[in-house]
Amino acid sequence: MSPWIIIFVSIFFGKPLDSLRTWFYDHNKTASPNSGWSMAAVSGALNARLEKPGYHVLGEKYHPPETLQINKAVFIVVFSSMVVLAGIYFIGKVPLIRF
Repeated sequence: MSPWIIIFVSIFFGKPLDSLRTWFYDHNKTASPNSGWSMAAVSGALNARLEKPGYHVLGEKYHPPETLQINKAVFIVVFSSMVVLAGIYFIGKVPLIRF
């Protein structure tokens, strides 16, 4: 679910179509079956190459991140976390079963 939230947040802080493309093509390049999904989505949202030398490269067609992109990454992570927390809060406020 987190890649979808990152793609949604990238509407405001990044490039959502690039996020979707990079997520789709690069999510399976990491050793971890879980972390690649969100890392690839952020790589595309920032148009930044994320590399762990000797292991994987996400967003091969992009350049390494610059200062502005690192700041955007922080906003994406913070805003995505706020969206998740708001969702949890509202799910807790809505009664799912009524007696």
